[in-house]
Amino acid sequence: MGAGDELAQVALLEVVLVLRLDLATALTAYTSGSAYVNHRDHDTGAIREGYLANLVVLDPDPFTVDVASIHRTRVTSTWVDGVAVHGA
Repeated sequence: MGAGDELAQVALLEVVLVLRLDLATALTAYTSGSAYVNHRDHDTGAIREGYLANLVVLDPDPFTVDVASIHRTRVTSTWVDGVAVHGA
């Protein structure tokens, strides 16, 4: 895991703890929200037919851990255009 990954995890934790956003809202900001601000919401930001299969697999499921432990969540695989580029 690189420094960028750690910074992203810390940023997500800060969003959840400091701004008091629920996890679903915070993750939406990182997924479909990012697609929207990058003008790519027509083909990214969601798992839908016809959209690019760009996604990460997280372990553990961030919805199953205490919010104070979410920073321990790791990316186990990364997929771009449906092809595994990390892990898997």
